[in-house]
Amino acid sequence: MTVETEITRVANYLKFPIKGKLSYTEDNIIQMNINANEKIIGFSSILNYFHNEVQKKDNQHVQDFYQTKQFFDFANLFIRSTSKRDKYAACLELNSYLESRSYLIGQRISLADLVVFYSLNDIMLQLSPLEKESYLNLSRWYSYIQSIETIRQNTKEVNFSTIHLLGWNTAAHV
Repeated sequence: MTVETEITRVANYLKFPIKGKLSYTEDNIIQMNINANEKIIGFSSILNYFHNEVQKKDNQHVQDFYQTKQFFDFANLFIRSTSKRDKYAACLELNSYLESRSYLIGQRISLADLVVFYSLNDIMLQLSPLEKESYLNLSRWYSYIQSIETIRQNTKEVNFSTIHLLGWNTAAHV
């Protein structure tokens, strides 16, 4: 999934109109036009703008506010890294983190959940059944988040069914 698609899907979920406002700098860095004179440059900066707008409405707890910002950086630096090693380390870290949690922050879906979900999409699509099983907590969280259509937004669904994943067809064995 491209950076532009990730940002667009987060904006769609939050109901922030950004149509036509995304472009790229000369250095191929995503940017968003706020108005004729103002631009926000960079993936994390755009997400922080959204986060600040949400904060105005939700009055999020200060600790949750800054923890969400940490997940933006985590997604940008590790999940979206070009290094396979960073991506799998991020999956291990998230799997451990989600061992005792249903959501990344608090007791409901947050902006952090959205950003990490969209950033993980390509990785989750490529994982083998065994790899998905080794990231059981991450797989559980991802499966739940993708089950919400307003979040998934026609993103290709990752199949977590072990029967399907292992190629075992129950009808053929009857």
